[in-house]
Amino acid sequence: RIVGAVGRMVAKIAISGAAGRMGRRLCALICKDPNAELVQCIEYAENPLQGKKIKDVEPEADSEVVLQPQLQPGADVVIDFSSPAGTTAMAKRAEELGIALVIGTTAKDFEWRAEIKKSSGKVPLIHAQNFSLGVNLMFKVAAQIAASLGEEFDIEIVEGHHHHKVDAPSGTAMGIAGAICDSTGRDVQKDLIYGREGQVGKRTTKEVGVHALRMGSEIGLHTAYYASEYERLEFTHRASSRDVFAAGAIRAAKWIVGKPAGYYEMYDVLGL
Repeated sequence: RIVGAVGRMVAKIAISGAAGRMGRRLCALICKDPNAELVQCIEYAENPLQGKKIKDVEPEADSEVVLQPQLQPGADVVIDFSSPAGTTAMAKRAEELGIALVIGTTAKDFEWRAEIKKSSGKVPLIHAQNFSLGVNLMFKVAAQIAASLGEEFDIEIVEGHHHHKVDAPSGTAMGIAGAICDSTGRDVQKDLIYGREGQVGKRTTKEVGVHALRMGSEIGLHTAYYASEYERLEFTHRASSRDVFAAGAIRAAKWIVGKPAGYYEMYDVLGL
């Protein structure tokens, strides 16, 4: 194995969804990381960029690696930011090859998320709703706030993203909601309310509202509101660059190389 900076082994990383917004930034940052090597760039077979060098797709990615339709042997870990269907196929392929998985694809589908988790029985896997340090701290602190304030405070979560985002609510909003539910005894499948319209009736003490904004070029905005009859607390995280997510995913990829098969979280990577 190649040894990188300060004696660390270089992680051989494949990127699935390499021509997408996140994929391009992942490739660019890996090429600048002395402890990581970009070894494969994967995109769906019909992508018109198939066969092009990644440096021609993302100028900051100084690499001769060519876009290809399928994961091949030779990578230590694959980072997947694609689509639910693409991630499902990638997880099966990674299982076949014994390659670790770092997944950033998000969806509200609880059954799909449970299905993806099964791959951790064969390979080490991290499936994160968000890879930023700040957001992972927000998951933990938002849950602590909810537990401390109790049922006298109504909780609402609002997320905002660019108008190209295709799923709602965001994985990060679901992560915040899930952490709050876990800390307060709520049911994430029964107590979350996704927007409100019409005669919805009086708000219950258990419900947590989750709302999505799609506007302009917003990279990622998440606010948890806690309100009683007498005061309101707002807890906000705003991403100023998509690179914060890419850097976190690369950190996770380097961390997971060599780990035994199992399901890991960003809390493990960050030591939270």
